[in-house]
Amino acid sequence: MKKDMVDITIREIIFFFASTFIGSVTYYIIDKLLSNSMLSIISAAVVGLSLFLLLVILSSRKKKFTLGVSKIYIDFGRAPSTMEIIKNARNSIEYLGISARTFINSEIIEEVLENKIREGIELKVLILKPDSKYLSIKAIDQGDDPEAWKCDINASLKRMSKLCTGAGTRKVSVRIYDALPIWRGILIDSRRGFITF
Repeated sequence: MKKDMVDITIREIIFFFASTFIGSVTYYIIDKLLSNSMLSIISAAVVGLSLFLLLVILSSRKKKFTLGVSKIYIDFGRAPSTMEIIKNARNSIEYLGISARTFINSEIIEEVLENKIREGIELKVLILKPDSKYLSIKAIDQGDDPEAWKCDINASLKRMSKLCTGAGTRKVSVRIYDALPIWRGILIDSRRGFITF
């Protein structure tokens, strides 16, 4: 994000100086040909400003910004893996789910998360409260054992605690919620989300 802003600023400074130069040339030519300072100033301002705006508009059209759904995967097997998703993070990783069992499902992912945190990435995790009354409702609705879900949540909380200790940073926050879980999602850099119902 910061790099994008620097690139845009540099580009617009270059456009400004190019437009100013063309405007100055326009002023000089009209002043010499017509000997009219007022007409030269107005022409130079119109040409310089028009060129600057045209350059800015044309350069911004090249950028592709997506707001909303950019791709839909019909099942988990076709979507990017958790590993692929978190490897692309530069600033933050945010997870929302029931137990985080599938989010941190291997020592390799734990290690990658730990390294990312050491690099300065912020990790935020929000999972269901182990003793939530909604846990049983949702587990039974899914045809699963509520006690197994409770164990999964407690195991994830232990993994998160280990991650906090191992990373040696305060850039990890884990919270629990007590509501009917609907969404599971991983947000990367507050810009891209992988969401499932």
